[in-house]
Amino acid sequence: MLRHQQTPEESILWQRLRNRKLNGFRFVRQFSVDQFVLDFYCPDCLLGIEIDGSQHFTDEGRKNDAERTKMLETRNIRVIRFRNDEIRDSLDVVVEAIHVALQDQHSKKSPS
Repeated sequence: MLRHQQTPEESILWQRLRNRKLNGFRFVRQFSVDQFVLDFYCPDCLLGIEIDGSQHFTDEGRKNDAERTKMLETRNIRVIRFRNDEIRDSLDVVVEAIHVALQDQHSKKSPS
């Protein structure tokens, strides 16, 4: 259901991530981990991407996000967050930040 109710910002970013468009890395949308759902997830790199709207900038939203990130990190999932306005106004910068995070995560998983 969530995949069909994407926010405009999720849809914009998905167009840059889908079909292995970002350096061949596979992403899935609305990936469930326990009681949480990540907006986007790269299973090969254990990288979750969250796009935050205004509800995330309240005290309660920040607290919930911190708890959620802490739980995901116990499963070795790195979470990076972007604001809606970053997706709309600086998409290339966001995509580059995701690229860097993918490379970092991928190198941590690869044997030295």
